[in-house]
Amino acid sequence: MPNFRFQRFELNDDGSAMKIGTDAILLGSWSRCDSARRILDIGTGCGLIALMLAQRTEEIKTDITGVEIDSSAANQAAENFMASPWSDRLTIVEQKVQDFTLENSEFEFDLVVCNPPFFESIENLQNVQPRSPGSRALARQNSELNQRELLESVYKLLAAGGWFCLVIPYDQHEDFAQSAFELGFRLSRQTNVRPLPGYDFKRALLEFNLHGESAAEIHELTLETKHHHYSKDFEALAGEFYLRFKD
Repeated sequence: MPNFRFQRFELNDDGSAMKIGTDAILLGSWSRCDSARRILDIGTGCGLIALMLAQRTEEIKTDITGVEIDSSAANQAAENFMASPWSDRLTIVEQKVQDFTLENSEFEFDLVVCNPPFFESIENLQNVQPRSPGSRALARQNSELNQRELLESVYKLLAAGGWFCLVIPYDQHEDFAQSAFELGFRLSRQTNVRPLPGYDFKRALLEFNLHGESAAEIHELTLETKHHHYSKDFEALAGEFYLRFKD
């Protein structure tokens, strides 16, 4: 029986070091995909973000590829993809994204998304124990992909009019944005996320493109009005996924 149920799909994450959490939900809901014909999910894990984007692009039938270095996570993503209503549009590739980039230089993606494995998750990786197989897989991902390598891969794979979206800890977003700028990216949209009213921002959702010149749109999002009570803004963002938001 699947570990997690959403409104239109189910999936398991026990084979992936990066567990299902708020970071992935935020990125899968927030990323702009309405005109994307080809999407790449770097470090797809169990495939949640790819599945969310498949649901959101159902009308335009976007092709979505998930790249995952860990074999256990890649196998689980493949199973989750096959069990979904969009299996014909979802592909899993078990490979380092650096190698994928070298071997697929002729392909261009309208949207690239990433919930980077080298950043701590919003749940503080509470489900990953220091000596568990998941922890070893995560450590491997950390050592195999750094910020610079991620940005260089995205730069080579992104279509001329495409965009790159990711979620990172708020206190790291300025350094990341600067690294992206030095490589040729321009920040086009940013949403700063806090867990509750009055709390500091904990996450930043960032969107980059390669040719933008105008100032970035800056927004704020508060996840809950009080503990265990989602805000209207978060419900509006992720309302088509959570079962509790279903009419």
